[in-house]
This record gives sequence, C-alpha cells and structure tokens, in this order.
Amino acid sequence: MNLRHAGRIPQLKRRLAVLAIALGCLPLPAAAAFDVNDEIVPHAEGWRPAYTTVPRVPAFTAAVSARGGPVVLTLDQIRAQFIAAGANWPVMWHRSSDFLVADHDWLRRFLEWQRYFHWRSDDRYRREVFDCDDFTVRMMAFADLALLRAGAPARPVLIGRLVVRSRHVWANIRAGGLHEVILCATDRGLHVVEPQNGTIIPLADYPNRTGFRMLVLN
Repeated sequence: MNLRHAGRIPQLKRRLAVLAIALGCLPLPAAAAFDVNDEIVPHAEGWRPAYTTVPRVPAFTAAVSARGGPVVLTLDQIRAQFIAAGANWPVMWHRSSDFLVADHDWLRRFLEWQRYFHWRSDDRYRREVFDCDDFTVRMMAFADLALLRAGAPARPVLIGRLVVRSRHVWANIRAGGLHEVILCATDRGLHVVEPQNGTIIPLADYPNRTGFRMLVLN
C-alpha cells in the first residue's frame, strides 16, 4: 500500500461528516437561519433542538511576521525543523506546499474550546469505535472550520496527523503500538498535541519523536 495516499477517501468523508455536525447538527435551512455570533449558537425556531450546543470554534488567527504579513512555512522548512528537533522525517501525504503558522494564543483558545466540546459531548476513547485516528481527524476538521470562520485564506493551517510508534508514555496515553497525534506550528515553533486531552509539547521535547511513521497535511 502507498502510504502517501492511504486512507485518503475515508479521511475526507469523515472530515466532511464532522464539519456537517459542527456547523449545527441541524438541516441546512435551519442552520442558515442562525444569528451567528461568538456565544452559544441558538436553535432556529421550529426545529428540534440539537443534542449539544457549544460556543463557536475560535476563528483562526495567523502568526504575524515582522513585515506585517502571515507567517508561512514550506515543506523544506518543516523538514529542517524536524531534523533540528531530533525527530525522524516520516512518509508524507499533502496537497499543499506551504502552510499558515498559527498564533500561539489562538491555539491555546482552540484547544480549550475542543476540551469543552469533548466534555459536552461526553467523548471517550473507545477501541475500534472512536479511537486515536478519529480524534485527530476531528481536530483537523475543527481547524478547517476555524479557518472558514476567519475568511478561508488561500493557504491551509499547518495542523496535521502524525502516525507514531509510541514507545514512551506521554499525555496519559499508554505506550505500545501505533498511535496518532497532531502536529501544529505556531509562532513558538512546531508542537505535538494529544487531541484526546489537549496536552501540548514542543516537538523537540516529545518523547516519541524518533518513532514517526507518516505525516498527513492538507
């Protein structure tokens, strides 16, 4: 199997499904009737309430360069940062060649929002039902939604799925076997996130950084 394209169609289908849920859990005519704001999303009159209402995902904020424009990383720059951090460079799947770097404060707000979403949804790890790859796919879908709220810039955000051979316990996730975490870039460098609980660590400090097998970017 070519890892570059492995799981592409199921991943896209799942991300579209997550976006559909995140956009309102209601039929499109009802969603269109929403008064959009940054607080709790109200239900449209005449429609059955959704099971869960949460604040809207924080609109994406890019890191800003000294010249005032957004900070962007190319694939070569990402690879160089992996090497500098002592991490192995994995097999890649990607559609773009450069990516927006997030403002670190936005990432902090985004992870807090996601933890709240997990709590309201009572999300828990369920082996082969809702496990690590489902958490990473959903986090990427939420990042897409945050980007849309910011006006859908031309470039994607540097948030990707990392398949890793997990040899060391980290973020309360047991060691052993393959695992999926999230790679993200902010104005403070590359970071690894455990999407099941929002734990974040610089790439250079991630204990399993020599076990990366595949990186999936937009």
